[in-house]
Amino acid sequence: MVAVDKIWWSDPVDGLEPGLWLTKTEDSRNLRIPMDSLAKYRVVVRNTTDKEIEFLVRLLPYDGQDVPYLIPSDKLDAKGKIVAPQPAKEFQAQGTANVSDGEYAASIITLAAGESALVPGEFGLFVGKASDERYPQIANFVPGTHWIVQPLLVHPLADKERTELTRLLGEFQVTKIDRSGKTRQEPVVRVGAPDDSKGKIAYAKYHLEVGTLDASANRNAQAAIWGEVEKGMQCGIRILNPQPSYKIGDTLEAEVLWRNTSDAVITTSRPRQLDLYPIIEAAEGQQPQIDFGARYELLPLNHDFQPGEVRSLGVTKITLVTQGTPGPKDNKEPGHITLEPGKYKLSASGGVGNISPWSGKYEFTVVDSKPVPPAPDTADSSSASQDSKVAPTLIRGSNYVVIPCQTTELQHELGNSDDDVNAPRVYVRVDGTTLEDSDGQLKPKSIDWDRLRLDMKPYANSRRGIVNFHIVNPELSDEARRQLEWTLKGFGEQHGGFAKAYWTMTFRGNSTKFWEEIDSVQKESERRGGGAESGTGNEIAKAYPVRTFLSCLTHRSADCVVLVAPRLTADTGDTLPDDIRNGIIQAVKQLTLPQKESIQFHIHREPAARKTVEWFTREGAKQLARDLGFENGAVSSAEYSPKAAQNSSKD
Repeated sequence: MVAVDKIWWSDPVDGLEPGLWLTKTEDSRNLRIPMDSLAKYRVVVRNTTDKEIEFLVRLLPYDGQDVPYLIPSDKLDAKGKIVAPQPAKEFQAQGTANVSDGEYAASIITLAAGESALVPGEFGLFVGKASDERYPQIANFVPGTHWIVQPLLVHPLADKERTELTRLLGEFQVTKIDRSGKTRQEPVVRVGAPDDSKGKIAYAKYHLEVGTLDASANRNAQAAIWGEVEKGMQCGIRILNPQPSYKIGDTLEAEVLWRNTSDAVITTSRPRQLDLYPIIEAAEGQQPQIDFGARYELLPLNHDFQPGEVRSLGVTKITLVTQGTPGPKDNKEPGHITLEPGKYKLSASGGVGNISPWSGKYEFTVVDSKPVPPAPDTADSSSASQDSKVAPTLIRGSNYVVIPCQTTELQHELGNSDDDVNAPRVYVRVDGTTLEDSDGQLKPKSIDWDRLRLDMKPYANSRRGIVNFHIVNPELSDEARRQLEWTLKGFGEQHGGFAKAYWTMTFRGNSTKFWEEIDSVQKESERRGGGAESGTGNEIAKAYPVRTFLSCLTHRSADCVVLVAPRLTADTGDTLPDDIRNGIIQAVKQLTLPQKESIQFHIHREPAARKTVEWFTREGAKQLARDLGFENGAVSSAEYSPKAAQNSSKD
């Protein structure tokens, strides 16, 4: 069922009326697009004539094609009518890169009178200076009311034109919508996309507020512990460093959030970050004093909280100290508190005006311990606290291993860079050769899901935890792979107890035996002794030592891994671009390694650079490795794709 009343219809072209259906924003009410967030939408075409129409439609959000616009309201009339010189290029987003080596695609659709169809594909626009390369992005705009304007090419077809179009292989479906919003699936013909001269440009539009909300506060709201509503306002507290227990020297860090739960605008005083004063309660109800030092008196801000708006008030920090520790100079520093071992609850308000809701309570435990001595002042001291010093415990299943891990700088750089580097994380490696039946389909009981859930349970954290599933050598059909992908994500987040679940599949050839590799890498990582994996280098390339079990496992026990930042965008023959080659050499020469047997280069490329990367994989990496003093060199390459984020790999 499609919510037809939610579609914003625009001016018809040749009897075909474009519409835009906003399917998801990061506003809790889906009415606005917060700053640094993504709006997803579908484009609809409706037949406004009294007869059947067969037409061609093209919508390609790539650079130089049908990239959307974000146009301020005052640049168009009240109905958003597009009249020259609009849409102006200054309001056009930056498109995504074309990820296909083949021909652009368009669709041929037939609609009865009054019938509508969803243009194949889900589209979106990222607003703000952050990045989401899967969708077009616009960074420079003034927050306020805007029109999202999505161009698309439409063209009713004559019989002769239909036969002249180049058909593309594959079976495709289109969703058709009747007047009541009921949907049905029908096959659709895909053809090579024509240029603009073969049709007319229509514009699907939507009018809403853009950039007036804080996207990160909306994203973090689900992880907060919320208190009772007071006069329409609610306060929440989000712990940034949750731990099983805290000891002397540890610091509690908590973000305080406010949100308007009513349907009306609420105007109230909003405190500044230095006016956040939390309380800690003991099990018996006492409230030990928190020493914040000298207090900076700050005038609060007045703020109009829109319905559903979530706003971060800032982060408050409290350090556990021994009795007699000198207090902080002022409340710019973390507060100090002395607590006996036991159970406690942390909450906060931030109320400085006529509305002062309190947050929910975060329960935590303090354990007896001696003060932690300061870390030695070494080159790697900044990351040593995060890096594993010894090979972690392995939990072995029938066809998988579970590895609790402390994320090093190298592992974080190769993971999802948006994730908290300190988030609890567990790595699950699965033997993909055990998952398929004789027809290449997924065997329902190929993984003992109940046992795996129990093996992961000690490391689960529903607020911040991350599980990475790595399937090695899966011999599955495309349909079975998709089924496995959905299963892993749902299992990790819904049954495994983790906030995020990622999956990766790699193909390493039949010569790689699953358990032999695990045993071999475990011995090698123990020999290396673990330790920091901090990088050296520049904006072009960074080189990292490989020391931990997880890094040895994922990088085939290479001694050094080099991450090349820029994507290769064009073929440069049998040589790397000079700036990239020089950047790699400079990064590796800054790194001190106990041995130099093998080095692995990580490179991202666009389709146009395929031949150069193939040469580098076949010959160039080995020569560059020898030039750098290594015996062997290998390449891990990834072709840029808007769907590739974390979910595909080839090595």
